[in-house]
Amino acid sequence: MSYSNSYEFSVDTSMADKFGRLSPTGFQRLIISATEKELIRMQVDIPTLIKNYGVSWILLSLTVKVFAKIGVGENLTVKTHHTWRKSVLYRRDFAFYNSQNQLVAVGATFSSLFNLETRRICTNRDVYEKLTFPEDEELFEATHKPSKQGEFVQTECVAVRKSWIDSLGHVNNFRYGELTYDSIPTELEGMPFNRLEIYFTGELSYGEKVVLKRNLTDCILQVEGLHEDGKQAFLSKLFY
Repeated sequence: MSYSNSYEFSVDTSMADKFGRLSPTGFQRLIISATEKELIRMQVDIPTLIKNYGVSWILLSLTVKVFAKIGVGENLTVKTHHTWRKSVLYRRDFAFYNSQNQLVAVGATFSSLFNLETRRICTNRDVYEKLTFPEDEELFEATHKPSKQGEFVQTECVAVRKSWIDSLGHVNNFRYGELTYDSIPTELEGMPFNRLEIYFTGELSYGEKVVLKRNLTDCILQVEGLHEDGKQAFLSKLFY
């Protein structure tokens, strides 16, 4: 039995790059919007979890595999389902269909529950047992575990701005997609990527600076964001 639910979206100009293709942040927006709609339907949205348990959903990683161009003005149907829960880890899958009902991309997110008081992953088993849902199939291979290869070169150091901070008190995950896009070298501009991976490995707060480094090897661009003490804040990969 499939537990997928469908949501309709239209790709607007803010979701696309200057070449008219859906950008990394555009994919993030679609996935997060579909997730929020689904969580509201399931009555486990963030405001409800904060009120009932003092926790919030926290995104650990996001992966997208792209099969065809998605451009400005396209109407998409995004189907999503809860895939599984293993201990404190949840997986959710997504399928993107165009107006001709062609599968143009698939996605997956890995999430957990974030204790707003301790600012750490929630470890209360009772909460997780109450938030256990029917399971469905994995649509493609994806992981929540970041891995990087090769030597990275620093490209810039960016101060965290006030506008980057969301209601949970840290840099919103959309900013990591924007920093990834800003790190694309000139020689790759205009080239479509076929896979996107973003791993959110540490909180960034206002007043901090994020050191950006990148590595380009065998048509894979890796972008790493570091705290000033060298600890990783995020790692992203674009496959061309």
